[in-house]
Amino acid sequence: MSRKNVPSTHTLIYLALLLVACGVLFLLKGLTGPTGQLEAANGTQPAVKADAKGQMAVPDTSVAADVDASVRDTLHQTAPSLTPDRDQRTAEEAGAEDGYWDGYYDGSQGREQNAESQLAPPYTTAVARDTYVTNYREGYRRGYDEGCHSRKTLAADGR
Repeated sequence: MSRKNVPSTHTLIYLALLLVACGVLFLLKGLTGPTGQLEAANGTQPAVKADAKGQMAVPDTSVAADVDASVRDTLHQTAPSLTPDRDQRTAEEAGAEDGYWDGYYDGSQGREQNAESQLAPPYTTAVARDTYVTNYREGYRRGYDEGCHSRKTLAADGR
């Protein structure tokens, strides 16, 4: 055997193995049949394929009436912490945060200090409203001072 025939012989062997592998893959694919096409017509029925011993078991997903009622009762309850229309922060925290950020914005924009402009406490009790207002004013002063300092620092840096 000459050296000239060795690469072509190896090439023929590799091509033959590749054809055999492709043939096996197509044969296996043909045996399994199309998948996912029959389920689209009837989406509510689970896809159950028969095997050599018969049909595969389908799990029972029904729920007993007493369990179903108890589950149904818990599904429709809304926790008070999930209500989006009410601020969940305490009066102290809300007043301090709201005041700080309003003051910081006014100070950084060079506006006149006005801690009374945004006072609309969302609380129902007088004690909570007074606490909110007190903390708002304190937070506003702190925020305004830091906003002014930030504006002056940025102006000094040339930004």
